[in-house]
Amino acid sequence: MPQDDPWAAFPPSSPDAPADPWAQFPVAKGGRKAKARNGGTASTLDGEGVTGTVDGDTLRASSGRSVRLYGVDAPELKQQGVNALGQPVAIGQQSRNALAEITANNGTTFGSPVGESYGRPVAPLSANGLDVGHDLARYGNVLAAPDYLAADPERRFDYMQAERLARENGLGIHGTRFQPPAEFRKAPLPLDQQKDGVAAPDPSAPLGGVQVVGISEDQSEGPLVYDPGHPDANAQGYVRYPNVRITDEMVDLMEARRVYEANATVFQAAKQLLRRALDI
Repeated sequence: MPQDDPWAAFPPSSPDAPADPWAQFPVAKGGRKAKARNGGTASTLDGEGVTGTVDGDTLRASSGRSVRLYGVDAPELKQQGVNALGQPVAIGQQSRNALAEITANNGTTFGSPVGESYGRPVAPLSANGLDVGHDLARYGNVLAAPDYLAADPERRFDYMQAERLARENGLGIHGTRFQPPAEFRKAPLPLDQQKDGVAAPDPSAPLGGVQVVGISEDQSEGPLVYDPGHPDANAQGYVRYPNVRITDEMVDLMEARRVYEANATVFQAAKQLLRRALDI
């Protein structure tokens, strides 16, 4: 297994995956192939669309080859979880169905590949302008893979926040007790031994919320600036300014805003699901 392939931990979902259509062509003179940003052989997906899904994080492109979705990790196709009643749930099938629903009859566009895994290009995907990986994580159909998103910190933050909200609301696979896919691939456990992952929520438990546990004052000192003409200057001409750092405040503001928007999106999605349930 190549040491520089960060996606090598994710094997193909099916042994009958199509062979690399470019394998018949010899390597260009010099004995080297272009490398993608995250390792593997660079390839292009320009003009290709989605014709099907292999599992919850692998798609079939119009060329016939499989494409690994960037930045997420879905349950294996045959993987199961356990719900609050102790019943098995086909979370692998559930994850694939969610991906199929998002990509069906939607304008899908592959982003630039960031590497390859077992001959499959690894790339982000959008559907009608929406980030498919983020959408899957937000509704609990995949896990974020932050270790493989180091080169894209903004996407990494968004995916992790989406997964956090899905966990807190028990959406998708987070409504079950399941073995993380990476561990399942190494050593699958029987359903009655799956204690890792997220515990199933108690339906009788009251809804949680935000509670203030305390208020404390920031005791850190502000910067000491030499300004002898300032009315608050000391005998040496220095002024102690407030400890408010605009950069830190802006970062906190942006994070709070994103968390609020993500919570509002989940709330709206829950309302839509309830309305659809009433229409049945």
